[in-house]
Amino acid sequence: GVVAAAGAAATTVLPSHAEARIGLAQIDYASTRIANVKDLKVNEPLDVAYPDKDSPGVLLKLGKAVDGGVGPDRDIIAFSTLCPHKGWLLTYNAGDKTLNCQGHFSRFDCEAGGQ
Repeated sequence: GVVAAAGAAATTVLPSHAEARIGLAQIDYASTRIANVKDLKVNEPLDVAYPDKDSPGVLLKLGKAVDGGVGPDRDIIAFSTLCPHKGWLLTYNAGDKTLNCQGHFSRFDCEAGGQ
């Protein structure tokens, strides 16, 4: 009786779907020049380390405007190249514009914000 009542109460309180919320914490880092826009080539990743040498990443000019893109064509994005799961190094696949984890076979779509 008690378990059934608790289950019934939970179903009336929980939302029908879950939705991620944008993080509320923000850390401000010093502005640092890491590349010249005119030197970036479409689909040729530039390895970067930001905000420090222990934070490897990649800067990409995708050749088409994307959400979150910067620069005059809104096609420049940057990502960490560390897998968020266990920290494996991600490698860029120019063919489908994804960052791939060799440890867990996860794939992150650079044109879709890394999803």
